This record gives sequence, C-alpha cells and structure tokens, in this order.
Amino acid sequence: EILTGLGGKPAAPILVVQHMAAGFVAGFAKWLSNTAGFPVHVGTSGTAIKAGEVYLAPDDRHMGINERGRIVLDDGPPEEGFRPSGNFLFRSAALHRGSGTLAVLLTGMGPTGRPVMAAMRGLTANTPGIMSHSNSPRPATSSARSRRRCSSLRSRSPDVMPQP
Repeated sequence: EILTGLGGKPAAPILVVQHMAAGFVAGFAKWLSNTAGFPVHVGTSGTAIKAGEVYLAPDDRHMGINERGRIVLDDGPPEEGFRPSGNFLFRSAALHRGSGTLAVLLTGMGPTGRPVMAAMRGLTANTPGIMSHSNSPRPATSSARSRRRCSSLRSRSPDVMPQP
C-alpha cells in the first residue's frame, strides 16, 4: 500500500528493513515488485543503489549504505533484538547521505529505531523529514517523550486501528 501509494517510480532509492520469518524476503521482494510496478530487490553487498528502486534487507543481515552509495551487509550482533536492524540502516544513511535522508519508521511495538531516528536529527540538521508510523494496538508502548523527539510527521493506519 505504501509503495503503490507513491504514484509511480520513486525519485530516490528506497531501502527497507522488514522483520519477517527467515526465507520469505525473496518472495516478498517479488510480490512487492509486481504490485508496485517498479524494481524491488533483496539487497546484496556492493550493489549501487539507484533512484526508482527498492532494496530489502536480506535474512539475518544488517543492511546499510557506504559513502559511495553502495549497499553494505553486516553480520554484527542483533540490535535491540533484531537483525536486520533499522538502527543500522538509519545510522549509515545519516552518516553517508546526511541531509538527503528521509527516514520512515513503520513499527508495531517497542523502541526499535526510535533512538537512532532521534539521533539522526542531530547528525543531519537539514534532514527533510523523519516520519514515524505506528500500527501498534498498544500505542502506549512508546513514550510520549520518544514520539515527540523522533517524529516530524506521525500517522496511524485506519485499517489497523481507528484514530482515537
């Protein structure tokens, strides 16, 4: 729904960390590519990211980008219990893309990604925007202070839970 809602091929590369069961990423990429109408790939180390294409973190590997705009995969320890981790991706984007970064956090429950998104604001003073979207059935799981620090834009999907 998010990719098809872009209304066509995106003007920038999109990198995605999706926590899902092992073995499903390749099929998910194929399904998204067919649905969205533009290329969606499982990220591979050294791939140059291109505008109009989407890259999904592979199973059990952190994904980020380097200073040359190429995908970096890492086998480091899980962050906040996850590998791949959105934190790893956000840090690399802030470091190597700076103010050209738009970070989007789609989350259920827990703090994953929020501390790094808040830090991105300090690393990239000209960040065009940081968006947090929650589909958590328990929005109280994230503190109000954390939400204020991290979110320039915030939305809640009406399909998951009606607005209060």
